[in-house]
Amino acid sequence: MDPSSLIETLVARGLVSDEAISHFTRSEHLAGRPLESVLVEEGLLQESDLLQLMSETYGLPLVTLSPDCLDSAMASELPRKLLENFCVFPLRREEDESRLLLATTDPFDVTAADLFRLKTGREVSYVLAPKAQIMQAIQGKLMGTEGFRLLVDQVPDLPEWNELETLVETELSENAPPIIKLVDSLLRDACRRNASDIHMEPQEDHFRVRYRIDGILRTIMELPLRVERTCISRIKIMAGLNISETRKPQDGRISIKLDRRKVHLRVSTIASQLGEKVVLRILDQSSVQLDLGQLGLSKRDLRVLEAHIRSSSGMVLITGPTGSGKTSTLYACLRLLNDNSVNITTVEDPVEYQIPGLTQVGVNPRAGITFANALRAFLRQDPDIIMVGEIRDQTTAETAVQAAQSGHLVFSTLHTNDAPGTLARLVLMGIQPHQITGSLLCVVAQRLVRRNCSHCLEEAKITPEQVVLLNLSTEKKRPRKLLRGVGCEKCGQTGYRGRVGLYEILTMTTTLRQKLLVEPDYGSLLKAARDEGMISLLEDGLEKVEAGLTSLDEVLRVVTIQRESTRIPTASSILIEPPGVPLTVGQVMTRTVTSVHPNDSLTEVFHVLLHRRISGAPVVDDEGRILGVVSYCDLASQRWNGGRGHKKATARDAMSGSLITVNSSDSLGMAAQRMWRHRVHRVLVLEAGKLAGILTPFDLMPYTSLLKEES
Repeated sequence: MDPSSLIETLVARGLVSDEAISHFTRSEHLAGRPLESVLVEEGLLQESDLLQLMSETYGLPLVTLSPDCLDSAMASELPRKLLENFCVFPLRREEDESRLLLATTDPFDVTAADLFRLKTGREVSYVLAPKAQIMQAIQGKLMGTEGFRLLVDQVPDLPEWNELETLVETELSENAPPIIKLVDSLLRDACRRNASDIHMEPQEDHFRVRYRIDGILRTIMELPLRVERTCISRIKIMAGLNISETRKPQDGRISIKLDRRKVHLRVSTIASQLGEKVVLRILDQSSVQLDLGQLGLSKRDLRVLEAHIRSSSGMVLITGPTGSGKTSTLYACLRLLNDNSVNITTVEDPVEYQIPGLTQVGVNPRAGITFANALRAFLRQDPDIIMVGEIRDQTTAETAVQAAQSGHLVFSTLHTNDAPGTLARLVLMGIQPHQITGSLLCVVAQRLVRRNCSHCLEEAKITPEQVVLLNLSTEKKRPRKLLRGVGCEKCGQTGYRGRVGLYEILTMTTTLRQKLLVEPDYGSLLKAARDEGMISLLEDGLEKVEAGLTSLDEVLRVVTIQRESTRIPTASSILIEPPGVPLTVGQVMTRTVTSVHPNDSLTEVFHVLLHRRISGAPVVDDEGRILGVVSYCDLASQRWNGGRGHKKATARDAMSGSLITVNSSDSLGMAAQRMWRHRVHRVLVLEAGKLAGILTPFDLMPYTSLLKEES
C-alpha cells in the first residue's frame, strides 16, 4: 500500500487543498509522522473522511468498536503502553490461530506490524476504526464486564497481612498485581461512564460494586469476597488512609489522570456489619455544567435569575435535597459574575471544584474554620460577593443576612423541599421576618431528572392516568405527543442519558414581603407565591415532559414524592370525584407493595421492614389473600410477651388483624374519606379479594387540581 496515492486521492476529491499539503510537507510538523495524521490533528481533514477513503481504496473494513468485538484476554497479554503508542487494539484471533486482527488508524505502520508479530508470534491483519474508540478500548471504557472478570480471575486468594501492605503499595505499571489493575480499571470505568459516585460494599456472599449514574444506583458487578480486603486496602493506600484501621470512619482524596485531565475522588469508609464499605465521590470538573444556559432553566427562569444575581447586594438561596445540583448552580452563577473587577470568596465543605479567580476556603472545624467563622472573616477581606456552601444553623443564617444587608451579594444553599418552605424555615431558625424581607432577593428550588436518551426516543401513548396527571381536560388541547427513551447501547438500556434541572424560582415581591411580616406560615406563603406567578417544580417538570426532555415518570419520581405532605388529609381537603373525570382507586394506586409471608420468621420480617424503610407490611398467603398486618410494634410485643418460644415465632404469630381496605373499583373520593375517617396514612387495595396495591397521600396529591372539596 502506497500512502502517496492516498494523498493524491484526497486532493482529487477536494477533501484537502494543495496548499495544505505543500505547507505541512515543508514544515517541521511531520517529524516522521504520516502526513494524513497531521492533517487530521490540525483540523484540515476529517478523520471520518480519511477512514472512509482508506476503506474504499485499500479494501479494509471500517468497524465500530463495542464490548462484544473486543478480545479482553488478548488485550491483557499485550503491554498497555505498546497499544497506546501505536493506537492499536486487538479484536480477535483468526480461526486458524495464526493471525491476529487489529483495529488501527494507520495500516501503513510497518514498525507496529513487526512489533506485534514478534510479541504474539502471529501474523497481523488490520481493520480501520476511529482513534477515539481505540483509545477508549485501551483505557478500559469499552472493557465490559468480561474484561473485569479476567482481572478478578488473576487475583490470588486472600494474602497474609504482612504481604498485603507490599501488594497495595505497588505503583500501577504493566507488571503491577492484578488487584491494582482491577481497582484502577474500576475507577477509570466509573469516570468514563459519567458516574457521580462509586459504592463498594460487602454482602453476605459477594462484594458488590455500584455506580450512581444520572442519580440512580446501578449494580455494575458482583466480585468474590476474596478480593474485598485487598481492594479496599488499595483504595485506602491511594487515598492516604490507614489500612489497619477498620473500625473508625475515614475520609481521604484520590487524584487520577484521565484522558489528559486530572479527576479527583473523595473517599469515605465506614464499618458495617458485614465489613467495610467504601464510597467514592467523583469530582470531575469537566463534567460540571458551569454555564447557566446549560442547566435546563427555561428562558423565563433564566431571565429572572440573571436579573437577581446581577444585583449589587442581597441574598440568593438555592434549595433542594442532597444531589439535586445546588453546587453546580452556585458555581454557574459565580462563573457568570467572575471578573477582575470583583472580589469573590467562598467557604465550602469541602471545596469540590477549583474555579480560577475565586478565593475558596474549605471548612476545617479542627482549625476553627466553620461556615459562621469563615463568613465573619470574609467581611474583613473587602468582599463583593460571598458564597456560603450551606446554612446549617442560626448563627450562619444571621451572619449571612447581616452580610447581605451591609451591601454584599451573598449566595448560599438550604435543605428545604420547595421555595416557599425556605421562608418558613428561616423563620423557624430564628431569623426575624423583617430581616428576611430586607435581605432576600429570591429562592431557587431545584431537582434533577434524567434526560431522555436522544438516540432511542420514541413516541409514547398518553394514558388516561397521564391525562389527569398532566392536568389536561377535554377543554384543553392535549400535547401532540409524549416522548421517552426505550433503551439502547448509548444509555445502557435505561432510556435516559444525562440529567436536566427542574426549577422553581420565588421572587421576593412587595406582596410576599407583606405576607411574610403579617402571616409567616407555609400555607399562606405558598398561596401568595402562586398568586404572584411562581411556576412550581411540578409545572416546570410537566413543561419539560411536553418538550420531550424527560418522562412523566421521572418528574413524579423526584417532584411528587419530595413535595408531598405525610399528614393525614383533613376534613376540608377530602377528595371527591369531579364530574366528567372518572377517577378510581385502581387508576392511581401504587401497585408495588412490600408484603411478608405468614411463615416468615420475625427476624426476616424485621429485616424486610428495615431494608424497605417501612413501619409495617401486610401478611399475604400463597393465594394472595391478606391475613393481617405486622409492624414494629407487633414485633416488639411478640419479643416481650413471647417467652422462650419467641425466637421461633413467625409473622402469623405477631400480625394483627386490624385492616383498612378498599376495592380498586371504589371512587377516589370515597377512599380519601375512608383514610380520614380511620385516621390512617395508607389503605390496602383489593381486587377479587386479593392484594392488588396500596393507596397513600402521595398517590392522591397529583389529582388535587382536578378534584373539588366536599361540601
